[in-house]
Amino acid sequence: MSNHNNFLKLFGCCLEFRFLVFVFEYAELGVLNWQGDAMVNGEDAVLPWSVRLKIAKEIANAVTYLHTAFPKIIIHRHIKVTNIFLDKNWTTKLSDFSLAITLPEGESRIEVEGVQGTLGYLDPLYNSTRVFLAM
Repeated sequence: MSNHNNFLKLFGCCLEFRFLVFVFEYAELGVLNWQGDAMVNGEDAVLPWSVRLKIAKEIANAVTYLHTAFPKIIIHRHIKVTNIFLDKNWTTKLSDFSLAITLPEGESRIEVEGVQGTLGYLDPLYNSTRVFLAM
């Protein structure tokens, strides 16, 4: 996914520490806060609706790519504001694939053992049935 504009790019990792250290591209405007606002010039800035709509469109573009660009559909499972970064051009960058799963090739649904993700951001159908449907 490193060639897609709406993902935070992973440059590499270091295995020399007790925990893995990942090196990502620098997103100058940082991560969105829990309210969906950004830090601009050191202060929380309420984003205008035009910027919020742009962010939503770019996240939809990234999710569409995950669902259509590979033989196996990738389900992110962790899309929330604190996993969305903005670069200096206000381009949206989706991150954190720690909960991502793939559907078997040719399948459009998968049942998982346990529900994972952040309450409030989970698909209600997935939360109640533990089944993902790719639409």
